Amino acid sequence: MNEDFELKPDMKEWASLHTPHVDLEAALEEFIDYWRALPGTRGYKLDWVATWRNRMRELEAQSQRYGRNGNGASNRSKSTQSLEATRSYIARKEAEVANGNRKGN
Repeated sequence: MNEDFELKPDMKEWASLHTPHVDLEAALEEFIDYWRALPGTRGYKLDWVATWRNRMRELEAQSQRYGRNGNGASNRSKSTQSLEATRSYIARKEAEVANGNRKGN
């Protein structure tokens, strides 16, 4: 991953339309940490923005599964949601690696 990966205005606009329940700053930190920590070709993608959009979609789906209270706020804190989402994402990626199902490298 490039050292200068950051949220661009068009990415923020996309996220506001497609993933309104995702905490973008927390998700970006998790995304960058995860991909920079992978060694060698495991951490290489041809299109980082597309990879980011896919991760944001996963987080949005998770937020919908966990539910919202009546005013649209989460029933759990954003840090708890982010931690749960990170754990789930890492577990899925580890399972993919263990099964030899990594795609897009």
